[in-house]
Amino acid sequence: MEAIISGIDNSLIYVSRERIPPPSDEAAIAEIVTVSRARNATLGVTGTLVSTRDYFAQILEGPSEAIDALMDSIHRDLRHDHVTVLRIWPIAQRSFAGWSMAYSGTSNYLARHIGPLLDGGVAPDDVRISRLIGVMTGLTR
Repeated sequence: MEAIISGIDNSLIYVSRERIPPPSDEAAIAEIVTVSRARNATLGVTGTLVSTRDYFAQILEGPSEAIDALMDSIHRDLRHDHVTVLRIWPIAQRSFAGWSMAYSGTSNYLARHIGPLLDGGVAPDDVRISRLIGVMTGLTR
């Protein structure tokens, strides 16, 4: 995994397995989005979240210290497991500048993009990661 670069904004994408039991999953995800929007705004972080029936994928953008703090919290969150950071990269401009946390609801279509990335052995330059980033970015346009 690449290291977060201090002193500049970075972007990070991770995927994980959702562990919220139905039927409370929709309410729990709504709470995640609400809390994330407030916390991210305070930390100067922007990004987007995608959920499927089985997975989460999230892109975070912001100062390295803020992303580190959020990832520590995310790794401890019992609502998901197998948190896998796919790529970290420095950015000159944010893709989600207007969103403390963009979220457009559950998208089971994306499960086929996320699931294979959790199986391990994925290099940070894997085209499947770039494809997922492109789809997630497109959902916010």
